[in-house]
Amino acid sequence: MDDEKSSYKVGYRKPPQRTQFQKGHSGNPKGRPRRSKSVSTLVREALFELVEVRENGRRRKTSKLSVALTQLSNRAAGGDLRAIEQVLKIPGVQKELAELRKPSRLTPEVLEKARLLVRGSLEDGHQPDLWESLRDLQAVRDSLND
Repeated sequence: MDDEKSSYKVGYRKPPQRTQFQKGHSGNPKGRPRRSKSVSTLVREALFELVEVRENGRRRKTSKLSVALTQLSNRAAGGDLRAIEQVLKIPGVQKELAELRKPSRLTPEVLEKARLLVRGSLEDGHQPDLWESLRDLQAVRDSLND
């Protein structure tokens, strides 16, 4: 043992053995510090944090963003003008409103014919066979696509 210690020569890139790291221990026990979080990461974490909400007497977990949007829409439905303005500024709401503004191709006649086909009784009172019903439903679908 003394022979091993005496044969070890201290020099360039050979530190004394007593100052070397012990086996099983590193020179950087805490590791490299984590990167600081960006503002967008902090906002995302805060908005998607789960909170417990009581709805209709039942508890459920939902994100803070969902709760905030629900409260905002409830205030807007109650007539709060600022809440209505804020709801209308949400980008997804603009897209939904644009979809609702599109004219519907469902005329009352087409809806009535589809209702009669689904019920299985046409105006003349006979029960249509399956192929006839499918042809009529395809005609209704085609009239919607035109």
